[in-house]
Amino acid sequence: MEKMIKVRTIVKLIAVIFLTTPSITLTSKNALINNGIVKISKALDPDLYNTYDKLPFDIENKNETLNYAQLNCDDSTPKHQSDSQNSNYIRSYYPPPSAFGDLQILHPALKIENLITIYIVADRYVDTEQNIFFDHARAIANHIVGIHPFSEYKSWIQIYAIGTISTSSSTSVLVGSGSGTNYNDINVTHVQPFISYHFPTISNPSIPDNQFWLVVQRGSPIGYAYVDNSPNVGLAVANESPGSCLHEMAHLWGLWDEYNSLTNTIYRNKANIRSNVDLTNPTTGTLSDDESLNTAIPPEWGLFIGALPGTNNQWVGIENIGVYLINPPGAGSTSWYRPSHNCVMNQADNTGPGSLFCQVCQEYIFRRFSTNRQIYQYSTSNKKTTITGLTNIGKNLTNDLIIPVAINGGLVTKIGDGNSAGYSGSKITKISFATGTQVKTLSDYAFSGSTFLTEINIPKTVNSIGNNAFYGTNGAPIYIDGKTNSPATFHYNWNSSYNPVYMNNMLCQHTSKPLIKLSSNKHGMMCTTCRTTTNIANHNYTYDWRSYTKHYSSCLCESGLEGHFVSSSDSGFPYKTCLKCGGPASVGFVGPNSNVFSPFGITDDTVEYFGNGSYILSNGVYVISDADLDAFYEETLELENCEH
Repeated sequence: MEKMIKVRTIVKLIAVIFLTTPSITLTSKNALINNGIVKISKALDPDLYNTYDKLPFDIENKNETLNYAQLNCDDSTPKHQSDSQNSNYIRSYYPPPSAFGDLQILHPALKIENLITIYIVADRYVDTEQNIFFDHARAIANHIVGIHPFSEYKSWIQIYAIGTISTSSSTSVLVGSGSGTNYNDINVTHVQPFISYHFPTISNPSIPDNQFWLVVQRGSPIGYAYVDNSPNVGLAVANESPGSCLHEMAHLWGLWDEYNSLTNTIYRNKANIRSNVDLTNPTTGTLSDDESLNTAIPPEWGLFIGALPGTNNQWVGIENIGVYLINPPGAGSTSWYRPSHNCVMNQADNTGPGSLFCQVCQEYIFRRFSTNRQIYQYSTSNKKTTITGLTNIGKNLTNDLIIPVAINGGLVTKIGDGNSAGYSGSKITKISFATGTQVKTLSDYAFSGSTFLTEINIPKTVNSIGNNAFYGTNGAPIYIDGKTNSPATFHYNWNSSYNPVYMNNMLCQHTSKPLIKLSSNKHGMMCTTCRTTTNIANHNYTYDWRSYTKHYSSCLCESGLEGHFVSSSDSGFPYKTCLKCGGPASVGFVGPNSNVFSPFGITDDTVEYFGNGSYILSNGVYVISDADLDAFYEETLELENCEH
């Protein structure tokens, strides 16, 4: 008597065979296949027929049944057909085994925790076009991980390409028939069998877990994405254009369309689009998801707009970010506003490989993916942010770094706090700044100790660079944009490791490097173009007393008259002993153009304080406090605004 097997078991068995063991191919040797009807024959292939009881899990209790929701029998009910000769088990199988293609990893993640996973699934590619699909998918993947600021998280991004095989280039293998190119033709249940074929535990996309599905439908005239409360949330569909795919993926991340709409377009209040904005003061008012209640733009958007309303109350600011009316307004009569005319989200079919997100969208994406992936250490005050360095996570990144325009509700205006540990030990390979950056200052030791750097790009907005800002940066070339000469606000030791310097893309040859005075205690040979300074040394002055207020000093870098230096604890009056030339120095009051000394002390003739209680008398004599004496003798005391 033939062994009887439950039909439910066989149905699941076939699904398991097809989806978890792709190396098994059903042929006439083990099954009969006709128009999707598969007959597993005990007589033709008893081993395959009996595989169900040899698997390492209990098929009856397998909890992945939903993974195979489309693998139904012809009337959605498993059927058992008795056959006196071989007891065949019959079912309708869709998609057929011939529809499953290969799997490729296009972008491997370098970090295991907090992965961002993108599954790119083919549609409308026939068997001979599989290589074309993988080429398309690779271009899409490269575009996604190369666009700022998503590129900052490439170490966490894993992208797979999953091939499918259509019967013709005009037929959707996901839907099963027809072109499948109407809006919402494809949903999660259509895509799920092909993903589960390679990843049996993946049943749905999951936005909270940062798992996204992207269907690349060759030649499709449309694109769409399921967002918010849709049962298909996390799935996007687009044609093979990298720009279109990026646009639809950005919907899954939380951004909305910004382009001038068709009248039936539905808008929603998001980070980059807002309803009924009060144009007299767009940063105040009510923020609400309800379009009838909202009257303001988000504060993050407000960082970028102008300070004054300007033409048509558009508040144009950084990189032309403003408050622009979308016209026509879409479905209904609500007025909708966008931040930019030039953004990935402002084009329905953005095919340009150089297309960027506007600053508002960049800020949102950076904030959206920073949870558990925080790259920077920073402090924010009065809507201005100082990046003080990299977190341990940031220091272990091995990719290029593009410093964002805004972090934590503030525009980034400064890098570093004078602490040499900020970037020290980082593995970053390249430093650049996002378009629209407002950074003006690179502090002492700003990027020092970044020993893996191969390129450093400084924007034209930077007007001050501190001491040792690039010390120990692997000799990486420094490209300074928008300047043909470094300003005097660049510290004389800003390029202490003598990295190659390019001013407006021209390599500085340091053709003129005179020996000059750098400070009250240093001289060196400074390039007159980029201010790179070599041969830095302490002054070696000789002194010759000339009067009660001045002596003549002479060094390789300069010579001339300068005021005497005396100790505040010297008890002499009205003369003290000069600490440099040893001659008498007057500390009595000296009137304008007069050599008449006052016997009443120095109460009103201090003109400037410096150091720790040191000061200059009106006659040009320097009085050095006890607290500053050591620094004075060590020639490290800076005499601010005190010229010879």
